[in-house]
Amino acid sequence: MLTLDWKGVLGALFIVVLIIGITGDWRYIAVMVVFLLAAAYVTTIGIAYKKTHGFFEFKRGIKNVISNGLVPVIFAILNMPGPFLGAMAAVTADKFASELGIFDKEVWDVVKRKKVDPGRDGGVSKYGLLASLVGAAIIALVGGFLFELPLEKTLIITLAGFLGSLADSVAGHFEAQGIGTKETSNIIGSLVGALIGFLV
Repeated sequence: MLTLDWKGVLGALFIVVLIIGITGDWRYIAVMVVFLLAAAYVTTIGIAYKKTHGFFEFKRGIKNVISNGLVPVIFAILNMPGPFLGAMAAVTADKFASELGIFDKEVWDVVKRKKVDPGRDGGVSKYGLLASLVGAAIIALVGGFLFELPLEKTLIITLAGFLGSLADSVAGHFEAQGIGTKETSNIIGSLVGALIGFLV
């Protein structure tokens, strides 16, 4: 199962205390827990293949916690469910795309539209796009239920997550050129998801 190193654990606990202490709303934490469980599950899919090809990353640290959690935490503290869910949907969509898109042999650069190797930053595939849509939908459905959102707003959250994941891939293209890091790509993707989440 996906695990955090001790710094990552401390970072995650700090987020929980911060959100509960300021908002007192457990629903934000519940959505984050769903993300962690879903992320842990997709990480284990095809684990032998991932280990063989160097795609498997067992431990996650504080950088991962911050880059994935910064934008959602800000909007959770501000008690803004729409942008929060949009950001979380984007983070989840990107995780699903990253973990499942590597099984597709047809991968292309999202900007240059040329074929690239699976797992390359900025690469997208049919498997990855479908997986990102599923990941976004999971958060949208859970968040929609917890925050009692109508169907049309749940669909907006799904779209926010999907487009946020695409934005992450675009940022990943530049990351592969030496502009930015994985962390900045994650933040950009979640921020795009949050901005679309304002429509909720």
